[in-house]
Amino acid sequence: MPGRQAMGFISTTLLGIAGSFMGGFLASIVWGGNWRVLRPTTFIGSVIGAIVLLMLGRMMSDRR
Repeated sequence: MPGRQAMGFISTTLLGIAGSFMGGFLASIVWGGNWRVLRPTTFIGSVIGAIVLLMLGRMMSDRR
């Protein structure tokens, strides 16, 4: 996600990775298939999941 994050580098990276796993897993459930196989739908889902989780993290840090 572009722009300066209020969190540190490590926490931003870990939050993005968690969102990627979550989005890829949810995409594989919705569109079916094995969640361990890299497909375009799971890749797109993982990118969207990472962006959404980073946006939520940014909103939570802005409230402080």
